[in-house]
Amino acid sequence: MNRTSPGGDPFGSLEDIDMTADGSPILRIVISIVYSVVCAVGLVGNLLVFFLMRLRQGRKKSSINCFVINLAVTDFQFVLTLPFWAVDTALDFSWPFGDAMCRIILTVTVMNMYASVFFLTAMSVTRYWSVASALKNRSCRASGSAKWVCAVLWVSATVATAPTTIFSTVTVVAGEKLCLLRFPEGHDWLALYHIQKILVAFIIPMLVVTAGLIGSGRVQCILPMRSRVPLSWDRCGGLEGGGRLWSLSFGSPVIGVSCGGKRGRDG
Repeated sequence: MNRTSPGGDPFGSLEDIDMTADGSPILRIVISIVYSVVCAVGLVGNLLVFFLMRLRQGRKKSSINCFVINLAVTDFQFVLTLPFWAVDTALDFSWPFGDAMCRIILTVTVMNMYASVFFLTAMSVTRYWSVASALKNRSCRASGSAKWVCAVLWVSATVATAPTTIFSTVTVVAGEKLCLLRFPEGHDWLALYHIQKILVAFIIPMLVVTAGLIGSGRVQCILPMRSRVPLSWDRCGGLEGGGRLWSLSFGSPVIGVSCGGKRGRDG
């Protein structure tokens, strides 16, 4: 839901808001229940991922495992925000948790959208690096640097989320307290916000992922001609059967941008 600030004050207008499209109480309750169920399942699922990856890391450290763990962390943080959105939806999008929690929840939601896309992109690049290393008959020694890459990706996600952190607030509209983004008047802040999200969380990652997948496919076609050793993504300590990453890496940026825009109500 696109929300900007009221038209009578220095912060612009709320022309994006459709105050009559909130849906029936039964529908809002159903959506809230769905959010709660997803939260419960997500918490259990991600805790299981942490446990299994902990066991795997004990046997073999790898860059892929590091990215998977951080991806699970982003998902774990996101499901923790779902109870707040469930209550917000049940109350007809009237935010009861105050300005500070509005800023925190919106920030975490949007930051995890960026971080998820970044880590999926890094997994695609790692896959290409693994098959390219197999072609050149050299080992992949990226597990040590993976932690630094993860740190850089978290910092990048935090920087990309800065506009959400700065402009998120609780604003009273038609007697209701709404958790939304409130941009200053006189600049195309909302347009710039959307452009940033599309570029940083969709177009650039999609180009990187596509290039990595095409490069990996070409290398996999060349490798059998030069070596009798079967190609396995596990060469870099990751999961075998790297083809399973194709749909995950290609589709998740699309889902991430869509869900981030809808659930976070960030633009």
